[in-house]
Amino acid sequence: MISMDLYVVLVVGEFLMTIFTHRIQLLLKLLGARVNFQETLLRMVNIALMDVWAEI
Repeated sequence: MISMDLYVVLVVGEFLMTIFTHRIQLLLKLLGARVNFQETLLRMVNIALMDVWAEI
């Protein structure tokens, strides 16, 4: 039979790991969104520069 202390440690550890991985996934999503935002911003700047260059 598993002792109660070990069981509590396992449950708490599992709970913390779940929260931890969820936080990491959220962080990666935020970082991914940030990177995508920077890419779209750079593309917009490039398109704007192309337009200005075409007018010159």
